[in-house]
Amino acid sequence: MKQVNFAVHVATLNQGGINGGMTSEGFTAWIKQQHPFESGWKIDSVQSIQNTADGISVVALVTQWTDEQSAKVSK
Repeated sequence: MKQVNFAVHVATLNQGGINGGMTSEGFTAWIKQQHPFESGWKIDSVQSIQNTADGISVVALVTQWTDEQSAKVSK
């Protein structure tokens, strides 16, 4: 396996998705929409970076992987 891409996203998570925040389920669904798992994307980590009155701010690292054999064949 070879990493071919990555992305970092920051979001505020809270129970009701208020004040511009998202629920954890909504954030996961949004990441899956932006970075389809079927295309080799995976969520590597989600870390809390700040707690505020609006919720918990998190940073998510997503990476895209490809099978090196299929990458050589497609060239």
